[in-house]
Amino acid sequence: MSRGGFGRTGAPGSINGINFLDASEVIAEPADGITFTSAPSVTPEGMWLTVEVSIEPAATPGARVIRVVTARGTSTSTPATGNTLTINTP
Repeated sequence: MSRGGFGRTGAPGSINGINFLDASEVIAEPADGITFTSAPSVTPEGMWLTVEVSIEPAATPGARVIRVVTARGTSTSTPATGNTLTINTP
């Protein structure tokens, strides 16, 4: 996922993958200070997803697993390089 900034509201974030055509939600686990503030917007081929993300100034530093919810299910909760966003202290 591309980076947003601490204390930013509604910054765009992009996720690359496959089978996003019917994506309905993006979630962070643990959520601690991260909120996705828009519905996912998906490219016609279903390989890029854009969503607005807000990171609170007091967000707890550390790794978050970013999961995509579709009609077919939810992406894995197992941390991996491709689904992890790390929040560092400002």
